[in-house]
Amino acid sequence: MANHDFFPADYQSARLGFISACKEAGFTPESFENASVAAPDKSKLFADCVWVGPKDASNVVVTIAGTHGAEGSYGSGCQTGWLRERRFENLPDDLAILHIHSINPHGFAWLRRVSEGNVDLNRNFIDFANLPINEAYAEVHSLIVPDEWSSETPSKLQADLDNFVSGHGQKTFNRAVMGGQHSHPDGIFYGGTQPVWSNGLIANLATEKLSQAKHIAVIDMHTGLGPYGYAELICRHPADSDALRRARQWYGDSVTAAQAGESETPPVDGNLRMAFNRLCPQAQVTAIGIEVGTLPLDQVLMALYTDNWLHAKGDPTGPAHKRVMLDMRNAFYPDASDWTEPVYNRTQEVIEQAINGLESGFCSLRKA
Repeated sequence: MANHDFFPADYQSARLGFISACKEAGFTPESFENASVAAPDKSKLFADCVWVGPKDASNVVVTIAGTHGAEGSYGSGCQTGWLRERRFENLPDDLAILHIHSINPHGFAWLRRVSEGNVDLNRNFIDFANLPINEAYAEVHSLIVPDEWSSETPSKLQADLDNFVSGHGQKTFNRAVMGGQHSHPDGIFYGGTQPVWSNGLIANLATEKLSQAKHIAVIDMHTGLGPYGYAELICRHPADSDALRRARQWYGDSVTAAQAGESETPPVDGNLRMAFNRLCPQAQVTAIGIEVGTLPLDQVLMALYTDNWLHAKGDPTGPAHKRVMLDMRNAFYPDASDWTEPVYNRTQEVIEQAINGLESGFCSLRKA
């Protein structure tokens, strides 16, 4: 079976493929319905997970697919392929794998980056009593979410944002737009004002599955930023932390430290994978995100702007819906073997590096 065949075209085929792969491998997946929302065809939406290995394992690798729903085909393909290729054979005795599939089923089914309520799940794991403030976002919100949208809007919007970058710099733009905001519910990268359903599910899984773990490696799988097919390993642990040193010991020079300004992605409040530090206080957590490049950034962002406007001020079930969904799919999942094959192989390598790092004792690495 070619690697490309592991990657699903949509949410429904992703879920069926993952569940089938679990059962064929001899494992029983668990399913969790988000009953507050439905797919475009009114069908039910679920996140699923599977545990592979001893229930009392002190070392656990957690992989997460679909944090940003439209990116779900990538993570789903890698998890399903891992199972179908029986990569679980010969796991170390005291190590388990927890694959969390389609953690944001609403976004995956609708081919949106966000979950229900227009919430970016990777901005939702915060202290809601002290909402982060992103004053710069207010300067661009009216540009990104205009009252009307026409065939001329994308070119005008891009020109206005280019002017913003010229006046403020690329990093300020990245922070303003991609850093997350909690003030404009109809805007992009909106983190919400309360935990969404997927947030609660992650907390429950951490309590029910990981309370015995002493060392946890988290791998959250994303697409959309960077050169086509290149997998950047983004570590959001502090720049002078043991966790960052462990990540570099395990994964090598491809690890970038976002907090040190080594990545194009800005600092983010409310990151899902970093929540495991709080949710699993008994464990030593080493978390990374795999960010795989797709299209040029301007094209990816324009797909997001268009999708956001359609759901904020347009008709999300109208004539433009299918075209916007296709643009989102192309922006976050290039359905081509020259992308899926190297991406798949690199992701499996990263999972193996996490397993080897935990097994070899690098989990106890301390600053010299």
